Amino acid sequence: MKLALSFVALAACTAVLPAQAKVPTARQFLFDDYTSVMSIDMKKMRDSGVWDEMTSTALKMIFGMMEKQFGFPLDALDRATLVRRFSVDGEDTKSHEIITVEGNADLGESADVQYGRYVATDVDDYAVMLDQFIPDYAMVHVTPKLLVFGPLGLLESVLKGEPRGGLPSGDVMSFTAGQKGLLGYVVGDLRPRDMPREGLDEMLPDAAWPEDDRPTFACIRLLVTGDEDDPHLTLEFVLRHGKDGAGLVASEKAVASALQRVREIKETRIIRPLLKKIKHERDRTDAIWRLDLGRARNAAGMLGTLSPFLMFARASEVQPIQGQVLFLEEVAEEEEAKPKPVEKKKTKVIEITRKPPKKAKATPKPKPVTGGGGN
Repeated sequence: MKLALSFVALAACTAVLPAQAKVPTARQFLFDDYTSVMSIDMKKMRDSGVWDEMTSTALKMIFGMMEKQFGFPLDALDRATLVRRFSVDGEDTKSHEIITVEGNADLGESADVQYGRYVATDVDDYAVMLDQFIPDYAMVHVTPKLLVFGPLGLLESVLKGEPRGGLPSGDVMSFTAGQKGLLGYVVGDLRPRDMPREGLDEMLPDAAWPEDDRPTFACIRLLVTGDEDDPHLTLEFVLRHGKDGAGLVASEKAVASALQRVREIKETRIIRPLLKKIKHERDRTDAIWRLDLGRARNAAGMLGTLSPFLMFARASEVQPIQGQVLFLEEVAEEEEAKPKPVEKKKTKVIEITRKPPKKAKATPKPKPVTGGGGN
């Protein structure tokens, strides 16, 4: 009887204690029904052997620079996800981003924190870091292995226990579900007039889409394919339309034209054999381009070698008039910054002339001496 009473008393005491709040997961910070996302699965890259091959190439130096900025080794990273949501404010379309970083070890402190970019504030039991450069944007170490960036209000609501599913839209799921060996992907919602749509228009300037049949989504997928002892990287690019019609045909023609322009850039001659291997197919309202990049070490080595040339080629495409204006502005600034030259006083030149020395008088020749003869 005493034992039963003890259990009842313990239960009563437990009931009056405040419930322990569960630590939110990475998915709970994501927007519900999001339509634009970027994700990379580092754990799959390591498990498939792809990461070991990539770090044995020239990209290793770039990875080292990234680690210094992030504040943790990339081997500690399991998954990074960025989702975007669009909102319309009058005629302007605004986008909001959430980034979740999941690790298998302590993710440490980034260089931005060390340099004073963030200021700490408390939200319940969490130290939320306010971004001094982006208004109403913040970062929080939810746990040592979970780091989240995003709008301050959304982070606060999730940390305070607001339920959130964080599941993607049907379109995003259709791009990623069932994709075996999916290492990373980017899905862009092209319907709002925002960065993904502007980027596609810049990439495909020759596209003649009907106004009512523009692409609705674009997707880039990176997959590991082939046998376990011979893993290959496969890159896929997908353009989705709302119907199988003139818009889909226009997309196919525009991509073919863009690939031809890339082939004509002399700096990309190293990848011309790869460009010839691109395969195109249709899947209902999706136009798909697929490229086998080969072994990861070969693809990463080629990318590391080619990246400086690609950056140079991209910079050379700037319109001449923009370059001229920029050049003139720089010259004007330089001229203003130059100190005015100091006028030098003319120096009088004093000529010193010397009279030539007098010629020495010639020494007279001695007269010959003649002697008289005596008798």
